[in-house]
Amino acid sequence: MTSGIKLFDKEISPAVSHNLNIFKTKHGYHGIARFDSDVRRTVFMEKIGPSNQLVEFVFDKDFRIKSKIIKNITGKTQDFKFEDYRSFVYKEKTYYCVAYIDKHFNTYMGLLDSEYKFIGNIVTGSDYMMSFVNNKKVYWEKNWLFFEQSGDLYFVYSSNPNLVIYKCDNFQNLTFSKVVDKVNPFNHLLPQNELYFSSNTTTGGSTNPVYFKNLESYVYLIHTKIYHQRRYNHFLIGFDIDFNITFLNPFPLVSSAIEYGLMFVTSMLYEKDYVILSGGIEDNQNFVYKIPRNRVKIF
Repeated sequence: MTSGIKLFDKEISPAVSHNLNIFKTKHGYHGIARFDSDVRRTVFMEKIGPSNQLVEFVFDKDFRIKSKIIKNITGKTQDFKFEDYRSFVYKEKTYYCVAYIDKHFNTYMGLLDSEYKFIGNIVTGSDYMMSFVNNKKVYWEKNWLFFEQSGDLYFVYSSNPNLVIYKCDNFQNLTFSKVVDKVNPFNHLLPQNELYFSSNTTTGGSTNPVYFKNLESYVYLIHTKIYHQRRYNHFLIGFDIDFNITFLNPFPLVSSAIEYGLMFVTSMLYEKDYVILSGGIEDNQNFVYKIPRNRVKIF
């Protein structure tokens, strides 16, 4: 695959798949994506059908599909709708953080193991609530970004207005405590008319932080949203090993000006000559996007 965007075939309606997440393997790439066998069962804040399956992809080095299989999420998954997987490695094992929605429209964060078994809910003691349709108030947690540092597991809860990071206290119980809560000094660089309307975070998390020794920073993507246009802007941001924000690029790496609506990024891989992104378009299609490294600027 040369540089540019590659779109994968849509599912046969009414099934949908999107927000592909990938990681590199010895022979190519492994990916998983959201899957709903009948999207008609779900209308935002009105009705929801349980969805405990995902699509597993195996790609060659040029992102040709070697296999594509619908897999069940095992464990205690009854009545849950799972979405937005992000892979990470902790103690040399692969896990997936995932948002899951219950029948009352509460959205929580949990973990799957490498075989897609639901391990359980991530416990922070401070789940956030928001009001939506008809002032219905629900728990609403999404898009946490996991990374490992010196053998410890962390996740970025928020990047704006504050950098908020949690650290794992007990992995068996999936308990985490807040260890960082610092004002982001670069908030003014973001487009103020695109910030999220929630009170606890004004941007969303996109990709897990990756440490770059030459930059002495963890680098990742966050996003803002232009609601009336149904488009996102994705911005590069970084923090050092002491969790001080080192930069925020005011020019989006993936701009809302791109031709695709709802282009949402969930993974970012750095290779010798390219940066590879993956995610979803229009909530119904998966993509990978190869960008030449020299186009990825850190400010």
